[in-house]
Amino acid sequence: MGLCRRRRLDQARLDGDRGDALGQEAQQVRLVFHRIYQPSPDQPLDFEGTIERTILDLRKRFLLRKALFDPWQMQATAQRLTRFGVKVEEFPQSPANLTTASQNLYELIQGQGLVVYPDADLRLAISRAVAIETPHGWRIGKDKQTHKIDIVIALAMAAHAAVQGQNEYTYDLWSGCVDWDDADEPINLPLGYTRETYEAEMARRARIYANWGKTT
Repeated sequence: MGLCRRRRLDQARLDGDRGDALGQEAQQVRLVFHRIYQPSPDQPLDFEGTIERTILDLRKRFLLRKALFDPWQMQATAQRLTRFGVKVEEFPQSPANLTTASQNLYELIQGQGLVVYPDADLRLAISRAVAIETPHGWRIGKDKQTHKIDIVIALAMAAHAAVQGQNEYTYDLWSGCVDWDDADEPINLPLGYTRETYEAEMARRARIYANWGKTT
């Protein structure tokens, strides 16, 4: 998942990508969700009530491995999500990181490895994005400063995380390795969970894993 917030604070974007195995060789990244938040001077963005609530809801619907975010003015959100058990990872929008994510998105598109659903806002943003060639690869940019392409940046971040994490093993409280009886120390569950609700969530995730890849 990629989260991008404009420095002028007029929009925030959220993208969720899933890495799907299609056969032994073919790999695709599938966009399963996105949302654009549009605050105004009279109604500033409520991060807890919008972005954070949406991410927590997505965690219930999907197997959320991690959320990548630009740390600029997002540290408080990252800390709150961490307390709720969401794995967050900083992805500063430096030239090097943007080039890496952009080049990966370009290669996915060229290799027909990206699957998205029809969406007018996403189509408009993509039509306004340009590819800037650098010594290290292609980087997403724009011709006019008024054009808003942050949804494309968030898509690139999410796609990069999906590709990098397809063979990555991560251990966390959702790994299914919690042994209640043999634990030497008290187990710190994600915020808001009891032992009963945690085990119910683990069972739900196990069912999703069992059916992973059987449906499209």
